[in-house]
Amino acid sequence: MAPPRDRRGSSKPKTPTLRELLDGPPTRPLYPDVAQIMQCGRSKIFDLATRGELPFPVFKIGNRYLVPVLPLARWLGYEDIRPEDTTSGATGGGVTTIGPGRVA
Repeated sequence: MAPPRDRRGSSKPKTPTLRELLDGPPTRPLYPDVAQIMQCGRSKIFDLATRGELPFPVFKIGNRYLVPVLPLARWLGYEDIRPEDTTSGATGGGVTTIGPGRVA
């Protein structure tokens, strides 16, 4: 059976499972990964992030916005996740810019 397609005919990306989140990298890109999980578009997810209205931290490194997996999994309802289950340990909200001369 073929994967579901949107109106433009492209395949819809699959929302990652908890195991895929924990087995993957310690952070996920805000767009498209987290936007897809939250079921919102590019403009909306970046607007929420820059206003500090997301329930998990967002780190801006260069021109990339990254979300640590641990707080994202907890927001998804997996409260029993321990920091040792993943390499990500950040828990706050808002955007932290990391770059030359800046420390998170």
